[in-house]
Amino acid sequence: MLRSAVLAAALAGLAAPVAAAATASTGRAAAPGKRPPTMFSARVARWLVHETVWGSIATISNGHDSGTVGNPFVNPMSHSDGIANATDPKQQSTGTPYFLMTGLDETPQDLELNPVGSFSISEDQLAGDSICMKTDGEDPVCARISLTGKFVDVTANGTKAEQDFGLQALYTRHPEFPSFGPPGTGDHNFHVWKLVIESIFFIDFYGGAAKITADKYYASTPFTTDELEAHLGGTVTVGPWPKKTQVARPPANNSAAMARWLVHQTVWGTIGTISNGHDSGTVGNAFANPQSFSDGIANATDPKQQSTGTPYFLMTGLDETPQDLKVNPVGSFAVSEAQITGDTICAGTDPEDPTCARVSFTGTFVDVTLNGTKAEQDFGLQALYSRHPEFPSFGPPGTGDHDFHVWKLVIKTMFILDFYGGATPVTPSEYYAASPFTVGVAA
Repeated sequence: MLRSAVLAAALAGLAAPVAAAATASTGRAAAPGKRPPTMFSARVARWLVHETVWGSIATISNGHDSGTVGNPFVNPMSHSDGIANATDPKQQSTGTPYFLMTGLDETPQDLELNPVGSFSISEDQLAGDSICMKTDGEDPVCARISLTGKFVDVTANGTKAEQDFGLQALYTRHPEFPSFGPPGTGDHNFHVWKLVIESIFFIDFYGGAAKITADKYYASTPFTTDELEAHLGGTVTVGPWPKKTQVARPPANNSAAMARWLVHQTVWGTIGTISNGHDSGTVGNAFANPQSFSDGIANATDPKQQSTGTPYFLMTGLDETPQDLKVNPVGSFAVSEAQITGDTICAGTDPEDPTCARVSFTGTFVDVTLNGTKAEQDFGLQALYSRHPEFPSFGPPGTGDHDFHVWKLVIKTMFILDFYGGATPVTPSEYYAASPFTVGVAA
């Protein structure tokens, strides 16, 4: 169904979150600012970039710890698009994501060889968000954005004025960052980077991706006005997000168990593919897209069925990601501990700090509905249905206009950071042999 045909009828049901500036440096903002109405997609896109403090960057790998040269690689990174305490709204939010990345990390190493990449964010990252609280992260009304363009090393190739602006923007949203030292200095050699946006893939309602050019995006504002608020009929106040019961976190010196725990504790992540040239941009670019998943049946009595370690997905054939995977099934999948509500580690540090764990897998995505057994499709569906109650309403796999299929990721390599000292080498066999349950069984 076209967006224009259903927007007006459903708009009244999309209430805005609490009006409050997001100033937290942790993975989830305490209370996002007022959400622009869905009918103003460019403003919602700007709002999403402004309200979040991290996202996931997809690059073309140069063959480091992330795997094979030429494969996509996804890596969660902190960002800021403006100076939080600026008096000028245009400085509070520029729409341009700035990053502070160490030269020891794989992502800037990739970008030095090929600066074209993608940066994605999900509205599901925002605590207190009244829309995603009521629906699944993969539902179109829970907005997500993928920005494709060229990443620029501002420290090496920009002006001092822009580096200073980027630093100020980052420092006001990430209080830990000043301790990293001046850009271009020290063993970690942090540089300020920015993304020059060339194309935008944005979903915030049914009917497919909104048509937003880079010019339209930059000409919009993330801040609502009285005129816009009238379309919503006011706002609603919501309490904190419901907290999922957590399994005890493994120690940081057991990276294989940490990776298993992260996959089991999260319900969505970001898939990186090689674009086939759809709405995501140019053929051959890396494309990042948030997707819901599950690695096991939540209510199973057997812990091995509660968590298999293998991510399963339910993706529509209308989405860009499975379209890419049909052409080239090799991709990347990343999750961050910053996604977990109530996580005590990431609540006290920045999402980019290595102690706030993150894992990136590279491997082959398999369309289980098309190329797997019925037994595995049934298991994948049960795993997905147990973690995503909205999914049964999508209909049986391989049917209907949206043609949802069950997919899985066959893991070949992984990149995990859960403490200082760089990535820990973990093989797939070590990963699968580890347990995500450090005490008892899953909740």
